[in-house]
Amino acid sequence: MVQWVDAGAPQGDPKDLPAPRQFDDNAKWSIGKPDLIVTIPAAHVVPATGPDKWIDFYVDSGLTEDRYIKAVEGKPSPAGFKVVHHAHQYIVPPGTDDDPSMSNQETLNEYAVGKAADVFPEGTGRLIKAGSKIRFNVHYHSIGEAVTDQIAIGLILYPKGVVPKHVLNSVSTGRPLDIDIPPGAADVRTDGYRGFKTPVKITSFQPHLHNRGKRECLEAIYPDGRQEMLNCAGFNFGWAIVYNYADDAAPILPAGSMLHVINWHDNSPGNRGNPDPRAWVGDGDRTIDEMSFSWVNSYELTEAEYQAELASRVEKQRTGRSTSHQQGQQQQ
Repeated sequence: MVQWVDAGAPQGDPKDLPAPRQFDDNAKWSIGKPDLIVTIPAAHVVPATGPDKWIDFYVDSGLTEDRYIKAVEGKPSPAGFKVVHHAHQYIVPPGTDDDPSMSNQETLNEYAVGKAADVFPEGTGRLIKAGSKIRFNVHYHSIGEAVTDQIAIGLILYPKGVVPKHVLNSVSTGRPLDIDIPPGAADVRTDGYRGFKTPVKITSFQPHLHNRGKRECLEAIYPDGRQEMLNCAGFNFGWAIVYNYADDAAPILPAGSMLHVINWHDNSPGNRGNPDPRAWVGDGDRTIDEMSFSWVNSYELTEAEYQAELASRVEKQRTGRSTSHQQGQQQQ
């Protein structure tokens, strides 16, 4: 090894190289061919320099009848991937004014850098009514070159007339009241909470932080005060990941539970994605600010459904076919 270094690290036989890594075509839909594609009406040019921009685009869905959605994917145009920090898509019901207050709008999907699709578990879906519009709320960030984007969403729909058993909700969960990250700090923790009035089943979570984001954990706090760590996941600002639970591992929480979202942030020079470790960082919408929450998909259970699934999991554990997240639940 020393001789190889002293020789200037010469390249070996190219025939011994591994095959080049094959990357997916970023114009390809990961959900397969969508049943419906909705695109903003005109391409938007993001200038080479300038402040971050948040722009609302309202687009008719084109639906003439009510349908339920089983998968949704947000996708910038191939060039636009470099400048779309994130994009929120909302369902705007028919007869609703184009009012960004969101009082009558329902979250459809959140795209973040590197994210693929939201695929809903079998038997769950989200209703989009005939005549609805789609609101695209897009956060653009200049990167030193002019880039053109025309973001779209693709939907996979249940067959006509099919109504899934459960309606899936997507909610930004656990955003703290404030964020205070000192210059150079390497391990700053933030905490947020969300309570549930009914039993729920959590089907997926997606950490949402910015450049200083490091790690996220989800903890269940049960009505009797017991705490159970559900999952922890590392965070990379350049690669947003949705963590979808297998059906028998998806956390089920009784009525009165809370979900505790714990995030860690790294503002030190050791964080290679840190734009400026000398800066104090607080909560904000800009890329250079910080956020701290989780996009959580869940659906409500009746008390009978909760007790039946809980009993099923306890039985699986008793017979040796254990699943995740049962230790706290079986004691309810």
